[in-house]
Amino acid sequence: VTRLGEAKVASRTAGRLRATIRDSAALAFTLNESRRAFGEARAALADLAPEVAVVAEGRAWIGQTRGIVERDAGDFRSALADLDVAAAQAERLGMAGLLTTTRQVRVLVLTLLGRLEEAETLAVEGVAELERQPEPWPDAVAKALNSLGWVRLARLAADPDGAAPDPRPALERALELRQGRPPNPQEDANMLVNLALAEILYGRPEQALGRLDKVREVAPGLPALVRPWVWDIEGRAALLQGRPTDALERFERLRDAARVAGTVGLQWRGEVGRGRALEALGRDLDAEAAHRAAEVLLDRQVFQIPLGAGRDTFLDDRDSSARH
Repeated sequence: VTRLGEAKVASRTAGRLRATIRDSAALAFTLNESRRAFGEARAALADLAPEVAVVAEGRAWIGQTRGIVERDAGDFRSALADLDVAAAQAERLGMAGLLTTTRQVRVLVLTLLGRLEEAETLAVEGVAELERQPEPWPDAVAKALNSLGWVRLARLAADPDGAAPDPRPALERALELRQGRPPNPQEDANMLVNLALAEILYGRPEQALGRLDKVREVAPGLPALVRPWVWDIEGRAALLQGRPTDALERFERLRDAARVAGTVGLQWRGEVGRGRALEALGRDLDAEAAHRAAEVLLDRQVFQIPLGAGRDTFLDDRDSSARH
C-alpha cells in the first residue's frame, strides 16, 4: 500500500496522467481487497478530477474501481451508478476487457439486490461471450463462471425447496480452469468458499468444512475478502452439527469484525446467525435481541437502495435468508 501511494505521488509529480489514474485505482483496489479499508479506498479515488477530465478512459477505470469499493461497503446505490458510468464509457471507447469485468461486478451487485433472474441472465451471457472468443483466457472464463455460481447460490438460498440450478458445476469448472495457472490465492479461495456455501445450503456440513480446509491450503491466513464468509460457514456448519456454542463464537467473530469494517450486510449476517445459535442454546431473550439488531441493520441498508432498483427483492431475499 505504501509503495502504491508513493507511485501515485511520483506519477502525478511527473505529470503522467494515465499512470496517476492507474496507480490510484490500484491503491484503492488493494486497500479494499486486502484491508477492507473503504474510507481510505474512496479517498484514493477522490482527487482525480484533473486527470479524468483529460484521459477519456480514466472515467471507466475509476468508475469500475469505485463501483467495486461501494459494492463491498454495501452502498449499492452508488455502486450501480458508478458501474453504469464505467460500462458506458468502456463501451464507447471499445475497452472490451474492462467492459467484461464491469458487467461481472454488476452481476454481483444485482445478486446482492435480489434481482436474481436479471443477474443470472447477465452472468450466462458473460460466460458465453468469453467462450466465443477464438482463444478464451482461462482465468477470465473461471472468474465469469464463479460469478454465475454465486448468482445460483443466491437463488438456492432464496428458494431452497424450489428449482434453483445447482451452483456447484459452474464453480467446479471454474476451479478446473484455474489448474496449472499462475497462483491467485484470493480468487481460488473465493471459489472454494462459494463451493463450501453450496454444501451448507444442501445440508452437508462435513463437506463444507472439507472445502474450507482447502481454502486454508491455497490461502493460508485467509484473505480479508473471504475471512467473514469462512466464519459464517463455520457457524452454520456448527449449527447443523448440533454445536451451538461453537456457532455462536463464529457468528460473534463475524459480527464484530464486520462492525469494525463498517460492512452492514455482514453485520446483519452475523446477528442473524447469533440469533439462531442463541435459540439453539435456549437463550430466547438474547436471541430476540439479536434478531432485533439484525432488523435495525437491515433498515440501515435498505435505504441505500434506490426505489425501482431492487428494494423489494432485496427485502424478500433477506427475509427468506433470515428464516432459512
